[in-house]
Amino acid sequence: MNTSRRVYLLVKELGLSQLIPYALYKGQLRSGKFESLHAGPRPTLADPLQALRKAFLLDPHLTLGNHEQKMVISLADEIVSGNFPAFSGESARIDLSPHETTLKHWTKYSDTVNGSDIKTLWEPARFGWVFPLCQAYLVEHEDKYPATFWTNFEKFFQENPENMGAHWVSAQEAALRLIPWILAVQVFADNSETTQPRLDNLLTAIWQHTYRISITLNYSRSQNNNHFLSEALGLMIGGAVFTETPTGRHWFRSGAAYFQAGIDQQIDNEGTYSQHSANYHRLMIHLALLFKLLANRDNISLSSRTNKKLSMATRWLTSQLDPVSGRLPNLGHNDGSNLLPIGGEDYLDYRSTVQAASRAFLGGPCLPAGPWDELSSWLGLIHEDEKLLACSQLTSPAVHSIENGNCRAFLRSAQFHSRPAHADLLSVDLWQDGINLLMDAGTYAYNLPEPWQNRLSGSMVHNTITVNGQDQMVRDSKFLWIDRARSLPLPSDTNTIGAILYCNLSCAYTQIRTIGFPKSGEFQVLDRIEFARLEKKPLQVTIQYLVPDWDWTLDKNSLSLSNKGKQVQLILIGRDPHDQSIVPGMISLVRAGETLRGKEKNLIRGWFSPTYLVKVPALSIAATFETTKSLEILTRLIF
Repeated sequence: MNTSRRVYLLVKELGLSQLIPYALYKGQLRSGKFESLHAGPRPTLADPLQALRKAFLLDPHLTLGNHEQKMVISLADEIVSGNFPAFSGESARIDLSPHETTLKHWTKYSDTVNGSDIKTLWEPARFGWVFPLCQAYLVEHEDKYPATFWTNFEKFFQENPENMGAHWVSAQEAALRLIPWILAVQVFADNSETTQPRLDNLLTAIWQHTYRISITLNYSRSQNNNHFLSEALGLMIGGAVFTETPTGRHWFRSGAAYFQAGIDQQIDNEGTYSQHSANYHRLMIHLALLFKLLANRDNISLSSRTNKKLSMATRWLTSQLDPVSGRLPNLGHNDGSNLLPIGGEDYLDYRSTVQAASRAFLGGPCLPAGPWDELSSWLGLIHEDEKLLACSQLTSPAVHSIENGNCRAFLRSAQFHSRPAHADLLSVDLWQDGINLLMDAGTYAYNLPEPWQNRLSGSMVHNTITVNGQDQMVRDSKFLWIDRARSLPLPSDTNTIGAILYCNLSCAYTQIRTIGFPKSGEFQVLDRIEFARLEKKPLQVTIQYLVPDWDWTLDKNSLSLSNKGKQVQLILIGRDPHDQSIVPGMISLVRAGETLRGKEKNLIRGWFSPTYLVKVPALSIAATFETTKSLEILTRLIF
């Protein structure tokens, strides 16, 4: 692609509203301006604890049963021992050091530190492990829980001085730290570990963090995503603490205005979030729930437009919830974020978020009572005589799904109004009895060496079709797609739903996909590929599906899976749409990057990533057909 066309596509994709603030930020960065900026001395407050109370966000008290309380205490005791579930996944040490002996100004860092992904450094410093400590303290009231928080906070405060080291690179990370810090003070205020010198240090850290957020808003504006919302909320939190000062009041007011503007810009009228990610959609909802608490406390009314956007965003989330497992399709970027880890069975359980959002933005709970009510309780959202909304009726026009008994399938069709996350149009997810039979691979990593530079965002690892191995869009960088494809939903009925994809790259084609349940115990996907021009040389059309890592047998074009008595058969059939004659295909089966059948070698196929830096084996089956004309592919899933 030549330079002029690339520039044109970048302007078209990002728009001047994002490019201008990004250019301003880069100019400030190159000029060295940020290196001269410091928060300055913290204002003296008449009553530090009372000042912190103005930013208390939650109403922490436990309504969990004995089983859930034991789980919380077990996790909290693990944290006391120095370990926490990194990215809500595998256990890691709580290491809050900057990982360097000589610190540089934050402007001197990139996305790796000493060859490691910078997110591994940031993760423990989000202080998300404070939530289990607070929950356990409410159960047992033991000193070890506040002592663990304060000891780690002091280490972070002492070893990461203002603006120095990688922990200061991201203003969003600074904003997210404020939330568990405020919660810790709220829960541990009556404990002897909460001393005046510690409160003074915390206030200094909050002052410095809020100032850090305020100076790089041009960057978060240019991203137009959860960074901007996180930082707007961070300004409100810091502003609430220092509301006695003109600076604090300015932070609070500007943060409130920025947040509503961000919601209005980032959620479309159908409820789709701009980042096209289930995980980041949840993060946006968590931020909105906390924003609403702070806004209500200061008598700030949400605009009707903001309320409508959050209502539709809640419907988007609810429409994709599997009520048996609490999971959603693993759509788009997933970096392990879980800002409010309260009340869910595990990280992948969205029920607590759906329940709280339903109460906050739709007027009532959409799930019957359960452990997932805990977040609603902490947010003060549970009221007497509330009416249960029917979760199945909370639909979204942006979510295309079809049900049959205990099975539900989702067809990915989206109108991109901002940067796409993954090249995943017309990908399909299938769930049966809480089991994800056709899976979205997820993310795994952003900043590792190739092939793991966000490569699970490509088309070939999604449950869709690729032509000649090309993605549906052009990857300009690890987070940016240009020359985007388009998709539109097709008219549907009770038996089938469908969508059409237009890809206008070097191998230009149209894909028409319909999915449905033709009869009990069978799910079908029918694809038709039409090329935009007459091809002289055969093109390779590949269809790929990611399925669970079960026992398997492969017989020609039929993959049989079994696990604990459950049997599933997946059959791939290529045919000429004009006379229905069979078109032979080359089958490949890959598990965890290892080719089990066929000739293709591909390290990123056959993985499922439930959270960041975690990948587990799955089975990737693909069929490749060579053709110079239109092609039809029928997928049958029999269970």
